Amino acid sequence: MRFYQTDPVSRDAQPRRACRYNERQRGGARTPHAEGGAIAASRPIVLRQGYRYRGKTGMLNWALHRITGLGIVLFVGLHVIAAFGLQQFGNDLATAVTAFYESWPFQIFVYFCVLFHAFNGTRVALVDLLPALLRYQRELYWLQWIIFLPAYLLPVFFLVQTGLGGG
Repeated sequence: MRFYQTDPVSRDAQPRRACRYNERQRGGARTPHAEGGAIAASRPIVLRQGYRYRGKTGMLNWALHRITGLGIVLFVGLHVIAAFGLQQFGNDLATAVTAFYESWPFQIFVYFCVLFHAFNGTRVALVDLLPALLRYQRELYWLQWIIFLPAYLLPVFFLVQTGLGGG
């Protein structure tokens, strides 16, 4: 396959200078595309293996950081919409949404989201600001969880106790 580039002055078609991709296509390096076919998997892939968790603490923290960020956005969005609806219309839907996000199970979820997102964000910022800490990633993950769990579980204990009517 030849690629031509038109010269804007003479309008003559001239061969384009070959780049690495074109050289591969002409037979330099063998690629699946050079044979004209699609890229085929070298081994059979099962769908459930693709969704299997293969990461370690890094992947868990990465996923939880995104989930908690979405949880915070969900809470703030619900809060703004419910406050607007309650103030402007005073309807029952806004009152129901407000009662939902003021319930103790939702408060526990929001507390988890905010606290985990804050601790993980602090760890990420420290690693970004102090690159020497990259060496101690695993230790920082565990330190984050060691600090996070008591800071989360103690208030959750009191929230659940109050929510169940015991306190």
